[in-house]
Amino acid sequence: MAETTERIKAMGGRFDEVSRTVQGFFRKHMFFGLVLLTAVAGSMFGGTVAYQSSLTDEAQQVRALADFRPSAVTKVYASDGRTVIGQFAMERRIPITYSEIPDNMKNAIMAIEDSRFYKHIGVDPLGITRAMVKNAIAGRTVEGGSTLTQQLTKILFLSPERTFKRKLREALIALQIERLYSKEQIMELYCNQIFLGGGAYGVEAGSQYYFGHSVKDATLEECAMLAALPKAPSQYSPVLNPKDAKERRDLVLYNMRDEGYITEEVYRAALAKPIKLNITSNSNTLNPNTSV
Repeated sequence: MAETTERIKAMGGRFDEVSRTVQGFFRKHMFFGLVLLTAVAGSMFGGTVAYQSSLTDEAQQVRALADFRPSAVTKVYASDGRTVIGQFAMERRIPITYSEIPDNMKNAIMAIEDSRFYKHIGVDPLGITRAMVKNAIAGRTVEGGSTLTQQLTKILFLSPERTFKRKLREALIALQIERLYSKEQIMELYCNQIFLGGGAYGVEAGSQYYFGHSVKDATLEECAMLAALPKAPSQYSPVLNPKDAKERRDLVLYNMRDEGYITEEVYRAALAKPIKLNITSNSNTLNPNTSV
C-alpha cells in the first residue's frame, strides 16, 4: 500500500513538472503557442464537421454516384441483330467513358466553363473573385463563378431555385464529390449529363444529333459548339438562333486560345469556319445538311 502511494505521488510530481514546463514554454512563446492551439482546435473542428457531413443524405447520395448508370437510348434491332431500325428514350443519352472523350472536347468545356478545373477542390474562391471583378467591369453578368463540379451538383441533386441555402448546399455537395471522386470521373459524369438541346443529353448524343457522327470524330469547331450549349441550349442553339450560336462558339474558341489549348493560327482557321449541321432526329432520319 505504501509503495502504491509513493508511485502515485511520483507520477503526480512528474505530471506537475511536465505541466510547469508546458506553461513555461507558452509564457515564453505566447504567439507560437496561440497559433499551435488554434491549429489544433481548427483540426478538431474540421474533423468534427467532416465526420458530421459524411453522415448527411447528400454524402450518401454522392457515394451512390460510384454505381450511377445514366439512362441511355434504347435501340431496336432488326432480326439480324446488327441493324438498328429504331430507338427511343425519355432522354437521348449515349454514355461514353473518359478515355472516349476527345481532348478538344474536354479543353473546350474547361475553357468556357471552368479553366481552373484541375486546380480547385470543388469550390474556387479565386474563380468567384475573378468573375465578380469581370461582371463589375462589364456592368452585367458575363462570367459565373461556379465550378464544373458545382454545375454537376446542380444537374444531379438540386432544384433550379436561386437561394443562398441552395448555393450553400451546392458548395458542400461539390466538396463531397471532389473528396470521393477523381477529376477524370467528374469530367466523365459532366460530359454524359449536360443537356445540349434537341433532346440530347451528353456530348456523344449531342454530336450525333447536331453533326451526324460520334464526338470522337468531331472537329475542333464542333467541340467548341457543343461546349457552348450547356449554359443556354435554346438561346445558343445553332438550329434556332444561328447568329447567337456562332458568337458563343467563337467565344469558346477565343478562350481555348487564351488558355493555351490551341495556337493563334488554329484559332483563326477555326473562327473562319461556319457551323455545319447534319441534324439527326431521334428516329435516325436525317434532315438536309445545313450550314450557318
